[in-house]
Amino acid sequence: MDKKMVFEHYCDLLDDLREQSLAFQNFLIHNDTNEDWTFDNAEVACGATRAALIDTQNDYPYIVKWDIDYDEWGDSSSAREVEIYKEAKHCGLASYFTEAVYLGEYRRIVRAHDIEGYYTELSNEEFLDAAESEEREFEILIRLYGYERAQCDVRYAEKGSPAQQDYINKCNSPLTQRNKQVGLWFFMQYGEDVFNRLTDFCTAFSINDLHMGNVGLIGDNVVITDFGSYHCDD
Repeated sequence: MDKKMVFEHYCDLLDDLREQSLAFQNFLIHNDTNEDWTFDNAEVACGATRAALIDTQNDYPYIVKWDIDYDEWGDSSSAREVEIYKEAKHCGLASYFTEAVYLGEYRRIVRAHDIEGYYTELSNEEFLDAAESEEREFEILIRLYGYERAQCDVRYAEKGSPAQQDYINKCNSPLTQRNKQVGLWFFMQYGEDVFNRLTDFCTAFSINDLHMGNVGLIGDNVVITDFGSYHCDD
């Protein structure tokens, strides 16, 4: 990944999206919503702890994420992923994860109105009508992390052989903890040895929350796309 190129590309895109939507700019100022955003040229998906920005217009091969909250561990899920990816490279397992790198800080000083309880569907006119304060200066500061873009939300229908299903049903692995279909997918594509090595690696680095939304395809190869995990007392 050319980090400088990806960083500049997404800084330009964020600038464009701020101009398109004052409500989105307000989100960047506060980073406090879990709503998704849809633009003509981009999508922003917000989860429990992070937002992901995808350039949908140019079929761009990378996406960016940034933190909007923290889990019980109280640190950055994205920074965890960067370190985990480095360890995966060291262990010869990087090809089973999306590449993850820190890109840099997106920082802008803007003059803007502020509203409480903003929503993604607000037009700029509606946003200004809802403004409860005079325009003032804000700093937008988010740390951007770059990732290979994978094809996610893939429908996986293969059931595997009875022996493969039996193995997956009996094993105790982070790859099967949330969804056994995830474990079966990796087992069928890469075999028992890689499956067990990934199981040990994910266990060692407390990787959890591996449901079908957190895996995808790069080319024909299944990879883990979200490995920052979610840790809570429950």
